[in-house]
Amino acid sequence: MQDHATSRAQRRGRGGLGATQATGAATTSSTTGSNQGAVTNLGLGGQGLAALIAAGGALRFGDTGTAVMDLQARLGLDRTGAFDGATRDAVIRFQLAHSLRADGVVGKATLAAIDRVAAEIAAAPQDSRILFEVTTTGASSVTAAQDRLRGGIRASETMADTDERRILAMKDAFVQAGRDHGIPAALLAAIASRETRGGNSLKSDGYSRYDGNGFGVMQVDKRHHSPEGAATSLAHIDQAASILADFRDMVADKHPDWTEAMILRGAVAAYNKGPGSVGSYSRIDRNTTGGDYSSDVWARARRYARLFGEPAVS
Repeated sequence: MQDHATSRAQRRGRGGLGATQATGAATTSSTTGSNQGAVTNLGLGGQGLAALIAAGGALRFGDTGTAVMDLQARLGLDRTGAFDGATRDAVIRFQLAHSLRADGVVGKATLAAIDRVAAEIAAAPQDSRILFEVTTTGASSVTAAQDRLRGGIRASETMADTDERRILAMKDAFVQAGRDHGIPAALLAAIASRETRGGNSLKSDGYSRYDGNGFGVMQVDKRHHSPEGAATSLAHIDQAASILADFRDMVADKHPDWTEAMILRGAVAAYNKGPGSVGSYSRIDRNTTGGDYSSDVWARARRYARLFGEPAVS
């Protein structure tokens, strides 16, 4: 089996707003204008990035100056001061991951999203920060209906809250398995919530009341794997984490241009429907159960993040 910790570290440079990346401001000099038109550089002295964007300006490929350095710092890139191809690619990846127009131009919407994500990451427990690097829309109306809820993030959070007591009973196992495979414990807990409502839908033999093939709180499919351990044991949760980690590596190989967070969310979708089903990021849940599997799990995982550690000090 591949060394997951090593492969994860090798992918830290894929872009996005990473957990340890800088978010401080810098003095600036850059461009103004709309999100369309020719590249210009007006040399605006000490105008900051935030002030530049607030005044209706934008940053795009070809611009130079300290405003670009500020942007690069916020994205965790080398602060060259030149809006080059690498910077544009990082901006596009961020825009794609956050459901923005992926044009590589930094205007009000993109900068607001960058700042919002930075704040969310700073407030999250260290091992859960990746969960705040991409957006989610939460549960679909189909999934939410099981609890007589409307779809959306709030529905995912409510269902996670309903399962919280059962999830906490397995907290140590989620933490250990997550640590061993480089996966946020909150994400493993969220999968258990989605799959079996934290074990509430299991029969006495450990199999689901609704699917005779899925075993345990994490629903390891006996058609593809030999289930290990008892239904809520560390051995079982570790096996599921190993499966998810393998899918993460497969998705990374298939989508080398995705950020680490995008890859991990792709692995969650693959956990439901297999890595072959993970195509474009914008349609990542197209073939998943309820059309929302990774989106719902991701929202539940964000809800559970507070249960798995204290916020890191920046």
